[in-house]
Amino acid sequence: MFHIISRLLGRLAAWLIILWNYRSFTFRGWLNLFLSALTDPVIYALSNMSLNPNLVMKGLFLFRVKGLGIVLCRGGADDIIQFVPGHEGDVEEFIKANLKERSILLMLAQMLAIIHLSHQNSWE
Repeated sequence: MFHIISRLLGRLAAWLIILWNYRSFTFRGWLNLFLSALTDPVIYALSNMSLNPNLVMKGLFLFRVKGLGIVLCRGGADDIIQFVPGHEGDVEEFIKANLKERSILLMLAQMLAIIHLSHQNSWE
């Protein structure tokens, strides 16, 4: 029982970080974030698998991420965790160090796209 509670609390903490950093452009995106934050921790806590957080609704969702810019995430995939600030610390530092102000960076990986408009935290 302690194992389940520990997993639930850990995943809730991850979703609080996601909710703090992500802003949706649409109502459907907001709904997806909150439904995912409610259901994903329970599913994670009751399973023995080590899965990344997922968005529960299918489709493509645009979010503004604090300190990063605009990101495109696929519903039903673990894309949502990839853009949490600090998740890929060394890669994030390298990109920010090599971008000039107002530059655009387009990264394509696993059907994702990041459009980074500025590394000067212009979205905050």
